[in-house]
Amino acid sequence: AEPHVASCSYVEGFEHLRILNLEDNLIGLWDEIMKFSQLK
Repeated sequence: AEPHVASCSYVEGFEHLRILNLEDNLIGLWDEIMKFSQLK
C-alpha cells in the first residue's frame, strides 16, 4: 500500500506544480497584454 500512497502524493504534488505554472503563465501573459496595450 505504501507505493500506492507515494504515487498518490506524487500526483498531487505534480498537479500543484502544474497549477502554479499555469498561474505564472497567466501572469506573464497578462504582463505581455498590458505592454502591448501601452504601445498603442
